[in-house]
Amino acid sequence: MRIYSSGIQVDHRQAYPSISMPPSAPRPRLADDSITVCIERYNCGNSEPRERKRFFDTYRVRQLGVSNASERMRSMHAGPPRFCLEPHGDYMVVDHENGRFLVMPRFGLHLTDMHLAPGGMGEVFTCEAYQQTTSIHTCRLVAPAIFQQMETGAWRLQTSGKLFLTPAIPSP
Repeated sequence: MRIYSSGIQVDHRQAYPSISMPPSAPRPRLADDSITVCIERYNCGNSEPRERKRFFDTYRVRQLGVSNASERMRSMHAGPPRFCLEPHGDYMVVDHENGRFLVMPRFGLHLTDMHLAPGGMGEVFTCEAYQQTTSIHTCRLVAPAIFQQMETGAWRLQTSGKLFLTPAIPSP
């Protein structure tokens, strides 16, 4: 059991049973401890809906969507995803520093092939343990994607994030 400075208590052996890293092993070090805290709070909120309020109280959150997702669904020649602010987008954006933003999937999102391809999730995140035979996955954030907002208002991916996917519902 580990208790973080935010008061969150997590037993990593129960929260992430599929991870083979022993609880005493050092965790991968990220460049900024504030990112580590954000990841911990996000994962708590994603697995426990009551914790989401704490996340929203702590961070200024906006949502991004992919404006050309429908075009990308119809044609593989539709180009890269175009990210824009959308009130019901599949991505959450948290202000970080120096004009950079942490990006993660919205809470409770069950990832399907539609999110990974036309929705751009597979381009924004490396998705560990993805199983194409499984239609819906739940995710644990390992590292957020880093985006920058351009002067034109467009959003650009700077650094891909990483998700660990767990099958939620097997395909028929």
